[in-house]
Amino acid sequence: MMKILENMLEIGLIASAENLIDKSPVKASTLSPGDYGGFIFKIVLSLIIVAACVAVTIWMIKKAGRFNHSAFGNLKIIDSLNLGARERLLLLQVADQQVLVAISPGHIETILVLNKNIETPPAQIEKTFSQKLKQIMINGGVKI
Repeated sequence: MMKILENMLEIGLIASAENLIDKSPVKASTLSPGDYGGFIFKIVLSLIIVAACVAVTIWMIKKAGRFNHSAFGNLKIIDSLNLGARERLLLLQVADQQVLVAISPGHIETILVLNKNIETPPAQIEKTFSQKLKQIMINGGVKI
């Protein structure tokens, strides 16, 4: 590489090759083996902080309960009630009819088909994720 630059200097293609030629010796590494501990500690600490942020976010979403999903079709979740860690009741709006459904791992069962619909305010049905998150933040977090 240096020979090419020197040849270019001789024929006048470049004005000065001194800036392009690095005559200092190349250093293999600036870290001694004892310095790697601090570097590895910073990487591990960063990974732990990211994992903790992800875990806290997932926990907050789980504790906030199921968000009312609003479908554009004829199926809507009107209300839900957690009965245990993996069991819950759902009140579904299917077209003009409301249905109470029990959900457990591996099993879904219709409990009751309501003759008269339960009236719910439209704001309760149409809450989006951002509205639910804003309400949680205003109330000071999730209550256990």
